[in-house]
Amino acid sequence: MNKSKTETYLSLCALGEDKPGIVAAFAKAAKSNQCSIVSSKLSVSGDTFALIIHFIGSWHAIAKLESALQKLAQKHEWQLQLKLNQNINTTRTSTVPYYVQVISQDRLGIIHDLTSFFSRKSINIEELQSEIFFAPKTTTVMAHLSFNIYVPTKTNIAAFRESFMLYSEEHNLDVVMEPIK
Repeated sequence: MNKSKTETYLSLCALGEDKPGIVAAFAKAAKSNQCSIVSSKLSVSGDTFALIIHFIGSWHAIAKLESALQKLAQKHEWQLQLKLNQNINTTRTSTVPYYVQVISQDRLGIIHDLTSFFSRKSINIEELQSEIFFAPKTTTVMAHLSFNIYVPTKTNIAAFRESFMLYSEEHNLDVVMEPIK
C-alpha cells in the first residue's frame, strides 16, 4: 500500500489464549478490509499470547477493520485495545536513533533502573526487548535487554555516551551502544 496523507494508522494490542492461527486471523482481517500491516510483534508466555500490530489504510478501510477486529476479539474471547493515529512516526523528528544492548546478571529492577536513566536524559525508548537466560556452564541467571532509543539532536552525544558508560560500569552492565543505520 502506498503511504499518502489521507491514510490512517490503527494500533492494536491483543491478549488471549494462545493457539495456532492467531496472526493469520489478524492478517486476514487486514487484507479483507484493504489495510496493510506496518509492523507487528507477538510473544507467547505459557498459554497466553500478547500481540501488537500497527495497521495502515484509508480512513474508511481502517473504520471497517476496527469493526472487524472487535467482532474477531469477541468471537475468540481476546482482550483488545485499539487506538487511531494520523502519524506513527512523530517521536522520530529531531532525534538520532541508537541501538543499545545490555547483558548482565539478572537482578530485581534492572529494567526500571535502565529506563529511568533514559527518561532522566529525555531519551525516548521506541522498542524494548528483554529476556532472561542461564549463563553457559553455570546456573547464573542473566538478563539480555535491547533497546531502540531516540536521542534528541540537541543532546551532546559524546557526553550522553560517556554518562551511559559510567552508569553501566557502576551497575556492572555489559553494554553496546551504536547508531542505527
